[in-house]
Amino acid sequence: MNTQQKKGGKKLSRFLVAAAILFVLARIALNDSLDVKEYSIESGLVEGEHRFVLLSDLHSTMYGESQRGLIEKIEKYSPEAIFMVGDIGDNKREFDGTAILLEELSGYDMYYVTGNHERWVDYTDDIKMLFEDYGVVALSEGMSVELGDGIRLFGIDDPLFYKDQEGFYSDLENAGVSDEVFDILLSHRPEYAERYAREE
Repeated sequence: MNTQQKKGGKKLSRFLVAAAILFVLARIALNDSLDVKEYSIESGLVEGEHRFVLLSDLHSTMYGESQRGLIEKIEKYSPEAIFMVGDIGDNKREFDGTAILLEELSGYDMYYVTGNHERWVDYTDDIKMLFEDYGVVALSEGMSVELGDGIRLFGIDDPLFYKDQEGFYSDLENAGVSDEVFDILLSHRPEYAERYAREE
């Protein structure tokens, strides 16, 4: 493996959507079941142990009364923050399930980026306002926040929010990734993983 490949591999491990995320709760398509996946990642850039939950593709689904089926799975892991990476709402369903979920999770630090289903509605700004009303930090355009202990969180909107792919790539390039901190990127599109890994 040459130096460039090693460098790319290091960036990939730092800058993938799932980087440093120990517990992932994901809903696939419109299947109402929950898939739970656990990841453990080590880095010399981070001293302590951290636990995060990532939610994706919930599509405004209800998981029992007041979302208890999902909430109980999240509470089991006592995460310090919850990352939401798109399609939490859905263009073909009312957002009642999303609002109930946000209400139930309002005691957590939460961060959100859009997915394609949030783009396929005419009221995307209302969706972001709904999230912000519950204290969720909506990240976009490569925005970042410091989580502490050398961890920085970036977020980017779904590519469908851009007029062309170059705007999406430009925001990635301008995100300001550093070798000094552990960077986590929130994005709805894992198929762009190789591109994420090339950004500095």
